[in-house]
Amino acid sequence: MDPMGVELTPEAKGCHLSLVNFGYASTSALRALPSSPSQQQCAEKMTFIKAVDLGFLIVAAAVTPAVLLSPGWAPHVRFHLDRHMVAADSGYAYTVPVQVATPFPFELAADGLAHPERSSLRLSEDGKPLGPAHSLHAEIRDDGHGRFSFWDGMLYFSTSDGSDPRSNGRSYVASDLGQLPLAVWAVVILGDVILYVLHRRWLGAFLSRRGGRARPAA
Repeated sequence: MDPMGVELTPEAKGCHLSLVNFGYASTSALRALPSSPSQQQCAEKMTFIKAVDLGFLIVAAAVTPAVLLSPGWAPHVRFHLDRHMVAADSGYAYTVPVQVATPFPFELAADGLAHPERSSLRLSEDGKPLGPAHSLHAEIRDDGHGRFSFWDGMLYFSTSDGSDPRSNGRSYVASDLGQLPLAVWAVVILGDVILYVLHRRWLGAFLSRRGGRARPAA
């Protein structure tokens, strides 16, 4: 007698133990077993369970490597700063909003309070790199010399010599590699967990229905 109150033959106990090892120990799973399963019937059932297990795990995990390898297929974005959109901040600092469309689901990641160095944006002046990036805004205002920061969709920057980028005749180009939003990472991880849990429930229900049809009427 199983602890759940289901009478088991020695052969059924062996199949039940196999189901327990795969996480399908339930009344539904037991009812899916013939009253006296043969070794062949048990082997067929376990082969089916293993195949479905593997299939769902492959599907659930397929997206994760794509996300992990996203830097390899992320879009590269390059754009000129529009001097008509540049505004004086204070000191040596100037600001310009960054409004660049990127292919879904990528974005131009910006620094913020939660992730102060998340941005990978690069800025150049007539082809010469400016920096350092992720500079404090106070340092950009007080010290200049090319310091910049891409913060919450706004680019704070300074020129190499303290001149006004709106009138010095130089070209300012920003470039960046698209990144997947943090929400995408969260959804992928959560989706893998949910798919794995749900497929086990689905398989248990499927075996129960299949077993119910296979049993002869009393």
